Amino acid sequence: MKSIVKYIVELKRQSRLLYCSTAAVNLLLFFISQVASPPFHAQVTRPGSSGLVWQVQGEWRLNGKGAALLSGDSIRPGSLLQPGNDSSAHSIIILLPDNQRVFYQCFAATDCARAFRVPLLYRTPDPFAAEMVARVQAVLAVERPDSSPVSKTERDNRLPQDEVATVLGPANQIQIGGLVSALPDGQYTCDLLPLDETRPPQLRLPVEKKDGAITITLSSPGLYILEITDPRNTPRMNLFVAALKPQQAAAITASFRKASALITDWNEDSAGWPTHAFRRA
Repeated sequence: MKSIVKYIVELKRQSRLLYCSTAAVNLLLFFISQVASPPFHAQVTRPGSSGLVWQVQGEWRLNGKGAALLSGDSIRPGSLLQPGNDSSAHSIIILLPDNQRVFYQCFAATDCARAFRVPLLYRTPDPFAAEMVARVQAVLAVERPDSSPVSKTERDNRLPQDEVATVLGPANQIQIGGLVSALPDGQYTCDLLPLDETRPPQLRLPVEKKDGAITITLSSPGLYILEITDPRNTPRMNLFVAALKPQQAAAITASFRKASALITDWNEDSAGWPTHAFRRA
């Protein structure tokens, strides 16, 4: 590279003999510098930096080939997305581990005829962020074909939501605060749905809300969906509960808080990150 530049500089000095204009040489120098520079994606794309297909409407394929993309698929930054050529509306949301949230949409066949490029990462993702996105992708890939009552409750519920990581106390009791503290004190019922389908759900359990929390007795540690209903039989909120053994508490609660803080921070820069879904995954 240095020898080429030196040679061109010498050409500039002898321009009267070679009939080479200064403008042409400068243009050639610029061209060589652009060709010789490493591509941008080589600086930021790293192994383990895949993104996540979050929501898909219509048919989308990578480079117009292969199987149609589904929510929960992994996707590499820089990939080319081709919408289907039918008349339906097409949209897709891509989440990247450097906190980019990308939304593409087209309606008419002429609009959908063009392809859409997933952006490259603009920075190397924090290892925790990359791992979090990869874990969410893995969970969604497993749950995709699942039509169990628990998954349906989780997906379709439009109630206020919250996620709680709490430690089992004596007699397998847990205390749940957080969003629950917003409920008036009094008697409620709850449906307790274990994510482990080998354990039966418990429906219409009586619970009392007082002192900013409710207390529930569980059969064992694990993950649960908890739906709270008031005395008028009106559902009030949907909770995702991680009931932890004491020896699990330190590591899991620290990771849970870090993930929650990271998603909150990302929403400051790129609104629309699915806070509750990510925390649950």
